[in-house]
Amino acid sequence: MFYFFLDNKSLSVYSRTSSKQNLSLTYKAKLHLPISNTISNSKKLNSLIARALDEINEELSLTNNLCSIIIDDSLLNHSIIIGSKKFENINEQIKNECEIKWGKKVKNLYFISEERKTSKNIFHSVAIHHFLREKIKLNFNNFGLSIKYIVPMSSILTFGLKSTQFAVIKNGKKIKFFGNTRKGFMFFNATFIGQKKKVEKCIGLLDLPTIKKSDLEKNSLKF
Repeated sequence: MFYFFLDNKSLSVYSRTSSKQNLSLTYKAKLHLPISNTISNSKKLNSLIARALDEINEELSLTNNLCSIIIDDSLLNHSIIIGSKKFENINEQIKNECEIKWGKKVKNLYFISEERKTSKNIFHSVAIHHFLREKIKLNFNNFGLSIKYIVPMSSILTFGLKSTQFAVIKNGKKIKFFGNTRKGFMFFNATFIGQKKKVEKCIGLLDLPTIKKSDLEKNSLKF
């Protein structure tokens, strides 16, 4: 089994170590263009993914292997939907509300929704551009890989967390936070420059929690 991580600028492949709980980086292919610059161009996006897999295939034998693909949340569109009796089902409501939120872009998005650790009427909707989904499936299959899962990074990070906890990704001064709170999925960013702090909510119904830089530099039950 191979584990792939796709972000805006690279495609990385991981494999299991002797410890079943850990993965080790096997190879990282840098994309020759950012995905965000090619997301609406089917041919360029196809070339981007095909070239990265070709480079990886020179280092590893990909044929006849299972794989899971993890997508960085920056490449996805998140929404929180509060179920309403005005709609026949949640899928109809997701489509309606996302048309209002995303406008014309919604016709290019493929939606899924998940409900976890929240009241039954709060849904977390995730959308991926249909070109990206299509080209991932096409190229991975062309290299002889059988896809078992395609999942957001946030779903991996928040699995098993309590409703009071947040998973944290640190990248220099920029930090991303993900959680499944009592009011559904929450995703926000924070930047620390010296003593200054900037916090920005991306999605979520709860108020932003209080964050101290010191809490992120030690073992913390919350982060």
